[in-house]
Amino acid sequence: MYEKNHDRSETQYLPARLFPCKLRIKKAFSLAEMMVVMLILSLVIAASMPIITKQRHAGSSALAGLETDLATLTTAVTDLTTRLDALDACPSTMVKVVDLCVAKTDASAAANWATASTLCWDQYLRLPSIEELNMMYVYRNTIGGFSSAYYWSATVEYYNLYISTWVQHFSTGEQYYTLKSDTYRVRCVRSF
Repeated sequence: MYEKNHDRSETQYLPARLFPCKLRIKKAFSLAEMMVVMLILSLVIAASMPIITKQRHAGSSALAGLETDLATLTTAVTDLTTRLDALDACPSTMVKVVDLCVAKTDASAAANWATASTLCWDQYLRLPSIEELNMMYVYRNTIGGFSSAYYWSATVEYYNLYISTWVQHFSTGEQYYTLKSDTYRVRCVRSF
């Protein structure tokens, strides 16, 4: 009954009998994706009102108009779905590494953990987890622009939840946890 995308397990399709085009619904939406979905829903509602009015007043002659309106709506939804797919790509200020978009430059040379988090959030990005930070270390030559210094992660030390978090040095690869009040470099990321 439902079509399934085998390439991306987090993507689901609505039933084909309800929508002639493949309208995807993701488990987690970005802000831009939610805005596009709201636009699609408002277009569907706005487009259906004249159709309902036509059917009430014109009787069976409205079926031809209904098919035309439905084809136009299907084209618009397909176009918006294509634009949504383009949002999945990394912007030109970022590099794609595995399943992560990594900023090409540091957000800051010296910031404590709270400031580092805010710097990333202000750009609609986030700090990488310690695992993602290690992947960035492995691909540091591909990404480029890293200093021989420690970089913040979003991973908090479980034994000392309120004052410690993990960092990684981009020359030696060393990882350890440190106080959130210390200052280190910041490189923001976005999930792809």
